[in-house]
Amino acid sequence: MSVTLSSTLPKGDVNGLDALTDALTDSPKGGHVVLMVVEGSRFSTNLDTGEIVRQVRATQIEAFAGGSADANLLINLLRAEYQARTGKNELPFEPRALEPVEDPVDVDPYAPEPEGLDADEVELLCRVAEQLIVSQHGSQAMVQRKLRIGWAKAARLLTILEAYGVVGEANGITPREVRCPPEDLDSVLTQIRATERQEGTSPDLGESGVLE
Repeated sequence: MSVTLSSTLPKGDVNGLDALTDALTDSPKGGHVVLMVVEGSRFSTNLDTGEIVRQVRATQIEAFAGGSADANLLINLLRAEYQARTGKNELPFEPRALEPVEDPVDVDPYAPEPEGLDADEVELLCRVAEQLIVSQHGSQAMVQRKLRIGWAKAARLLTILEAYGVVGEANGITPREVRCPPEDLDSVLTQIRATERQEGTSPDLGESGVLE
């Protein structure tokens, strides 16, 4: 059995290729990494050979600009999987197309900030909160694309907002539940700014886990 990929790409929030717009303009020949989730859509039989051909389609695509920390981590994972599958050490593309890849660092992207957030990060956190509350859509892919930040940073900011009761728990690739209505936006942003200025003081959450 062989596998082919459908040329049809997913639409809307599950297609993150737009995140590469600037990177492709700045470095059209640079190497960039795309993470794709696929599912089997149909299969057919080659009448000449009798071989069964399974076709898969992309259900979600996330893009990472070459040279970024996220891209470098994924490239290391790609290299390890390719070596395990083929026994070859070198990836089958031009090394010059990519920034130098450093060894991956064992860091949990979901771990909370040890010393709170600086002023710029607090404002970024507020922008994420505003995007989620106004849209009422807790998509990590949307946050990454709209604010042009890395996947790991988007995940970390959503985890912080979970502590504030703005969103629910992560559930795979399913968007998080947004727990704050649009009319509470101003009070949520005020609470975030006031709390984070106190050097990372934990937010005051009610028993339901929703910001009070």
